[in-house]
Amino acid sequence: FFFFFFFKQKTAYEMLRSLVGSEMCIRDRYTWGAGEYGALGVGDAETQWFPAKVGFSGGHVPVANADCGTRHTAIVDKKGFLYMCGTGDAGQLGTGRRDKELFPRLINGIPERVESAACGVFHTLILTRAGK
Repeated sequence: FFFFFFFKQKTAYEMLRSLVGSEMCIRDRYTWGAGEYGALGVGDAETQWFPAKVGFSGGHVPVANADCGTRHTAIVDKKGFLYMCGTGDAGQLGTGRRDKELFPRLINGIPERVESAACGVFHTLILTRAGK
C-alpha cells in the first residue's frame, strides 16, 4: 500500500525522469495517459490507463531525455538522434508530413547531434550539442 501511495504522488515528469535515468529501466521506456494523437508511442491512439512500453522500430534505443507536448513526444537518444511520435498536424514532428506517427520515428535532416528537445502544443524546439 505504501508503494502505491508514494507512486501516485509523483508527477508524470518525475516518473519519466526516473525511468530514463535508471540503469535498471533504461532498456524499457513506458508511457501512459491520453493517447488520442498517438503521442504515447505505443503503436495506437488509445488511452493507456497503466504504463505501456514505448516501441522503437530499430530495437533498443538508449534514451538520454524526452519531452511531452499535448499532441506529440520528442525523445533524444544518447547518440544525439531525435525521435518523434504523435500528430504532425502543424508540422511539429519534423517529418515534412501531417501524418500521425504511432511509434517514435527517427527524424532525419538535422545537421548536428541533438542535446535536448522541448515540445509545445503545436511546435518543437531542439538544442544541439553545439549549442545551436
